Amino acid sequence: MQVPINTAKVYVTLPADAKLTIDGTPTVSTSESRVFESPSLTPGKTYFYVLKATVVRDGKPETVTKEVAVRAGEDTRVKIEIPETAVAE
Repeated sequence: MQVPINTAKVYVTLPADAKLTIDGTPTVSTSESRVFESPSLTPGKTYFYVLKATVVRDGKPETVTKEVAVRAGEDTRVKIEIPETAVAE
């Protein structure tokens, strides 16, 4: 008999120097590829997390926010790209 998996994994790809929060909670990882495991979830139900990545470019913070859907026993892959700031002429 197999034990059901009641967590979800979120694989995030983003700039290595980005600060990342999940539902407002800061994370401590500092690489381009980060993996997070959810707390116990109810199988069959969809949950949502808000991921916010911030980098500082030319002294100004640039932030991208994404809402991610997760389900117990499933992996979710997210790529967060932070666009380059336009250069004023």
